[in-house]
Amino acid sequence: MTAPFSQWKGRREVVRDVVDPRSVAQMDALLGGEGKWPAVGAPLPFGWHWMYFAPRAPGRELGLDGHPKKGGFTPPIPLPHRMFAGSQVTLEAPLRVGQELTCTREITKITEKTGRSGSLVFVEISEKVEAEGGTALREVRTILYRGAPREAAPAVVSTPPPACEWRRSFKPDPVALFRFSALTFNGHRIHFDRPFAQEVEHYPGLVVQGPYIALLLITEALRIYPEKAPASFTCRAHAPLFDDAPFDLAGKRAAGQNAVDLWAIRQDGAIAMTAALVF
Repeated sequence: MTAPFSQWKGRREVVRDVVDPRSVAQMDALLGGEGKWPAVGAPLPFGWHWMYFAPRAPGRELGLDGHPKKGGFTPPIPLPHRMFAGSQVTLEAPLRVGQELTCTREITKITEKTGRSGSLVFVEISEKVEAEGGTALREVRTILYRGAPREAAPAVVSTPPPACEWRRSFKPDPVALFRFSALTFNGHRIHFDRPFAQEVEHYPGLVVQGPYIALLLITEALRIYPEKAPASFTCRAHAPLFDDAPFDLAGKRAAGQNAVDLWAIRQDGAIAMTAALVF
């Protein structure tokens, strides 16, 4: 399947944005803060760059699922479901409130595999974020395209290491999912349109956004270890989370490293996301 899309490898686009105080205050409120207005020049908390550089396609250029129609920057892969599969983020210099940012993104890899739902296509996108003429952040993000499941497949049940130092339950709710979608300008209807999520894409409920899960893990880790300053973060999504059930945020210090291993764990014991935050 990937051969027809080889021309998309190396495709680039440049998106500009600004770290505005309003979005920072709103994300702070969403993640449990007071929503206070930040000072110009204040550092942007780690991972909050996910609010910026979203595609700005007008409504007439959106597909049924709420994403921009395929065939522009992203290849027209003929699979109905799109998911966040993982990310690698490296911070080289702090992003700050008031800064104008430039993000150059490039499709670096397109890989086809076969899973329980049939064909799977992974699209790897590399991003470089520049502020005031210098590179501040690099990210490699992986997006998964898949078909509809042939049959209900049992979840792969896994258990986090028994030595995890902390574990906290979190209950997602539709308002939080909607607010995160609004902050990230993410029109994917599986996150806020319950009839679409259940009747069209056949999920049991609204799907929790992958970057939102990642930010919850980062936020909880920094609450536990407030003296640490993050330098990099990696995460991989393994199973979806929905608004119909709570899930756990868990973590422990990585042995012999200045890092924290993190997990998002479903009620059935399945690992929804694994991650590592390096200081």
